[in-house]
Amino acid sequence: MASKLELPSFLGRDKDDSVRRSAVSGKKILLTRDKLKEDKVAENNRNQLLKFLNSSCN
Repeated sequence: MASKLELPSFLGRDKDDSVRRSAVSGKKILLTRDKLKEDKVAENNRNQLLKFLNSSCN
């Protein structure tokens, strides 16, 4: 008698796999990218602005 074969276990994935995958290839979709020099500068400026705004409110 053949056992019931479940698709997620056959594919080697759990049901609660929270990783986004491509419908075509099944590969993981990366939602992050490496920060560029401009991104780092923009993030630094934003953090400085937030510090200034937070200090002016108090």
